[in-house]
Amino acid sequence: KYVNVLAIQLIYVSISSLIVFISLIGDQLLTIKRNAINAYIIALSDTLIHGFIGFFSWLLVYISKGHPVCEHIVLMESFICGLTASAIDLDHVLAARSFDLNDISHLPNRPFLHNTSLTLLISVSILATGLIRHNWMVHTYGWIFLTASLTHHLRDALRHGFWLYPFTTKPVP
Repeated sequence: KYVNVLAIQLIYVSISSLIVFISLIGDQLLTIKRNAINAYIIALSDTLIHGFIGFFSWLLVYISKGHPVCEHIVLMESFICGLTASAIDLDHVLAARSFDLNDISHLPNRPFLHNTSLTLLISVSILATGLIRHNWMVHTYGWIFLTASLTHHLRDALRHGFWLYPFTTKPVP
């Protein structure tokens, strides 16, 4: 049993370190001087970094729950979390009503899915629905959405702060 606990702790530390490493790479990519070609690569990389962080963050959540690891379920849920963390950036396209990168990256306000208050409300609603209906799958997706949105918002908060409507914080150090 001691070996099992040690192995889980080692996995936990390894995944946590990987998340930090991916975040640092993502932050470095954002400092690259932008030109027409680099801007698209940087935007795509930033969105993919959100996805990787969401994916590995859900692995940590899954491991910390202490349930037996069922590989195909944890990988599917982690993929959904990563995809959701990346998909949050689609609200930039919706707000800009354009696929032009200049329009997307120069919005007058932050798009709606970057409102932490809204994503917390959505998460709580999904979680409550899962509990009320005794549906563990819906409940799990509530936690996945919460993990995806919080990891996305936390990374963005390093540059822009949190948007807790009607308030905005300064960038998180």
